[in-house]
Amino acid sequence: MKNYLPKVSLASPLHDPEGRLAYLIRKHGKHLKTMYFGSVAVKMTNGTHRDTIKALDSAKIIYESEPKKSHYVSMGITYKGAAKMALKFKTRYVHVCDFDRILHWIDKYPNELRDTIEYLPSNYGLTWIGRTQRAFETHPRTQRETESIVNILASQKAGQDIDIMSGSFGFDERTAKLLLKNSKKNDY
Repeated sequence: MKNYLPKVSLASPLHDPEGRLAYLIRKHGKHLKTMYFGSVAVKMTNGTHRDTIKALDSAKIIYESEPKKSHYVSMGITYKGAAKMALKFKTRYVHVCDFDRILHWIDKYPNELRDTIEYLPSNYGLTWIGRTQRAFETHPRTQRETESIVNILASQKAGQDIDIMSGSFGFDERTAKLLLKNSKKNDY
């Protein structure tokens, strides 16, 4: 008999002060949760809109908010918090992806997302997940323009084409624990 325990959990940071993601969460939240066999953890900033929180509740997605109110949004803390939450699922692999990005992915290319989820457990260490040009073109023009500039600069520094702005990467459980233990920075 096959082992049906989830191999991959999703850790997502979320910052949605205007409630723009509520619709996509209502549309895809339950399906997203099914793709990860229920292992979805969202760490949101304090400024997240109440409609977005209600949508997470309706999809029965596990979430936590940052512990204190602040005008400064610390995505470093939010990323680490999401990864810590996802490790509680005891999966072999943690897929970290910005929540707006994962919702866009499941909305536009759900089969590609499913293939990625199936592929990730075959890796060890850190796996960076870039976007194809086709996928990149589905984002709003303003996002493409700003992210293109950062990606060009990062690619020049790295000496190869990279999509550093993809907002999607993963690591095996051991690497996740090691990174969380040794990470000192909390900013973005």
